[in-house]
Amino acid sequence: MRVALLGRSELSLKTGEAIIARGHTIVVVATGKPAPEYKVGLRELESAAKGWNSTFIPRVDSEVVAGCLAQSDIDVGVSINYPGILTSRAIDACRLGILNAHGGDLPRYRGNACQAWAIVQGESHVAVCVHRMVPDRVDEGDILGRRYFPLLPESKIGDVYRWMEEVIPEMFAETLSELERDSHFILERQSEDPQDALRCFPRRPEDGRISWNLKPIEIVRLVNASGPPYAGAYCEIDNRRVIVLTASIAQDLTPFLAVPGQVIALTKDSVTVACKEGAVEIQEAQLEDGTALRDHIKNIRTRLT
Repeated sequence: MRVALLGRSELSLKTGEAIIARGHTIVVVATGKPAPEYKVGLRELESAAKGWNSTFIPRVDSEVVAGCLAQSDIDVGVSINYPGILTSRAIDACRLGILNAHGGDLPRYRGNACQAWAIVQGESHVAVCVHRMVPDRVDEGDILGRRYFPLLPESKIGDVYRWMEEVIPEMFAETLSELERDSHFILERQSEDPQDALRCFPRRPEDGRISWNLKPIEIVRLVNASGPPYAGAYCEIDNRRVIVLTASIAQDLTPFLAVPGQVIALTKDSVTVACKEGAVEIQEAQLEDGTALRDHIKNIRTRLT
């Protein structure tokens, strides 16, 4: 099949390699400015496009992309983290439309930051869905592939992303093989009932701010949802920012009274902090200069804010 690859990041590159390995041809590679956390940028994707003998479009321009697709006899488009709006002209230029990999369990978890929101909300799993794109509508269209990642209490956003990097390229390759056998193939039609959908909006670095008035489980989920490749959940000590990377619900506590944020226990490996209806044990945290939080705290008269 003749494929257009539209996207950014190492995930786009790995997807392109998986598609090529299945015997398909990548005719067009369209990308845009990479996000700070991406390991692969314009240079690497341009080099890959050159090796695949593909037309390379380095900037987001809907008219240029649509025009190029219309002139390139494309069977299907594949979109991963593409930052631009793919118009009906672009989608219609591909015989089988454009497929998108979405990191949310459709039809719920449409929109942005769905993996982080799923962790924050305490969901039992995260899903990746490959679906057909619908112009001017968010994450709708027939589903052609779906995989699940179970969320455990200790699951972090980085774990989810590593899993996605593994499964998305092979999901796209498998979906293209299904479409090659049957161009009408679908796995599931999405519900059109608005009550079945949940729209997720973007999260910002400041959304990782810890409030010690939350319940322990809510703080642990926030820590797990905010870590690498993102900036991390954070609080302050002595007017200095603390990045909290690993935390769990404190166990076997004796009865206590403390203001939320109060350090109530120290060991050589952890700091236990009071919060609403319990406490959180912080195993890994550091100040912005790299100093470990445990090394900075001298006694249990300390409070985090």
